Amino acid sequence: MKKILIFVISAIVVYIIMSIVLFFNNNTDVENVVVQGYIYDELKYPVDNCRVVVFNSTYKQKDNDYTDYSSYLGNEVIETSTNKKGYYNIKLDRSAFVLIRVYKKKYKIAESEGLYSKSHIDQSFILNKGFSKESDLFKEPTITEEVE
Repeated sequence: MKKILIFVISAIVVYIIMSIVLFFNNNTDVENVVVQGYIYDELKYPVDNCRVVVFNSTYKQKDNDYTDYSSYLGNEVIETSTNKKGYYNIKLDRSAFVLIRVYKKKYKIAESEGLYSKSHIDQSFILNKGFSKESDLFKEPTITEEVE
């Protein structure tokens, strides 16, 4: 019984340490990030002139790195729209975490999960017919982590 208890406690400690290491390893700003993708309708046709909003989260610089976790700078909001092929592309100087929302009249707003930044983020969407308020496009996001 005592050995099992020691094993369980050891496993919990290892899990906590690994979680902390992964958190700090993944939550750093990445420079020169490209966010891109395609927007399609339910029939897989490209949606042109679709509004794309990226909520870009960053950290304040500490020494030579952007990892001052005590000074999260919040969301920078960048907007673009899709071309005739439904393609969008946004370049970010630096980013730690992004959330993407897309909107066009007569369609429901689509939203990505929160994404850890990397040099290239490919995120495409399929829009469903329906109604969304355009004002919801810019609501402060509730970011939930994507599980990789």
